[in-house]
Amino acid sequence: MAFRVETYKSVPIMALGNYYPTSSGRVDSHSRQILDFKDGKDEAVTVFSNALITYLRGRGLDKQPVYVATIPSSTAGRSHEGFPQLIQNLAAEFTILNDDHNLIRRTESKQSAHTGGSRRKEDLIATTEVPTSVMSDIQGKSVILFDDVTTTGNSLKAGIDLLSEAGAKIVIAIALGKTTR
Repeated sequence: MAFRVETYKSVPIMALGNYYPTSSGRVDSHSRQILDFKDGKDEAVTVFSNALITYLRGRGLDKQPVYVATIPSSTAGRSHEGFPQLIQNLAAEFTILNDDHNLIRRTESKQSAHTGGSRRKEDLIATTEVPTSVMSDIQGKSVILFDDVTTTGNSLKAGIDLLSEAGAKIVIAIALGKTTR
């Protein structure tokens, strides 16, 4: 099911499966589910919710209260459609301390990476932030970080950097898929 992509600053970065972009001509069922998740389709959100609940329980993360952060969409003020429902589903099973808001926000829209936008971690950090309104809440607290797809890992690394600088303890970073070409 899940596999380690890499470790960054002692945080394991995991993926739930491979992701084949539509441009590869090899879109499999897992990749199709990710695309449906991005559109907020209920079945895909349920599939990933169930997979994450099982995985996180297996890591003992049902025993502690945690915050959840998601890498925001490339458009300022937007998230991928499936994440709000995913977080609600996780909150029904775990003690999620922020089931109604994200810890990271996009401050400035950027060209999405899959259409040629920058994948550099520094560029990602420059267009996102941890709002000051949540910084005191997350200091010293455990955070699980999610992304829809990771290719280089830089969006998750940027999220880890931002949250760590705000004082959070990132327990694990999980992408629904790891790009394979």
